[in-house]
Amino acid sequence: GKYFIELIGASTRFSFNLIKSKLFGTKLIKFEEYWNPKKGTYYNKLETETANRIAGFIFLAILLSIIIFFTVCESFIKNCLVKKGFYSVGIFCI
Repeated sequence: GKYFIELIGASTRFSFNLIKSKLFGTKLIKFEEYWNPKKGTYYNKLETETANRIAGFIFLAILLSIIIFFTVCESFIKNCLVKKGFYSVGIFCI
C-alpha cells in the first residue's frame, strides 16, 4: 500500500517538475531522486517519502472526487434535468 502511494506521489512530483522545467527552464530532477534519493541523511529520505505520500494522497483524492462528481452528475442529469426538460443545464456534466 505505502509503496503504491509513494510511486504515485513520486510520479506526480516528477511530472510537475518536468512541466515546470520545460516552461521556465529550471533544472530537471531525475525520477530516482524523487523515488529514492542516493545522497542525504535518513531525514532527507524520510522527507522525500513523506512528500511522495502527501502528493499521492492528494492525487488520489482529486481523482476520486472527479470520478464521484461525474457519476453523481450523470445520474442527476438522467433523473432530474432531462425528465423536466432542462437540457442546457446538464450539458456541462456530460
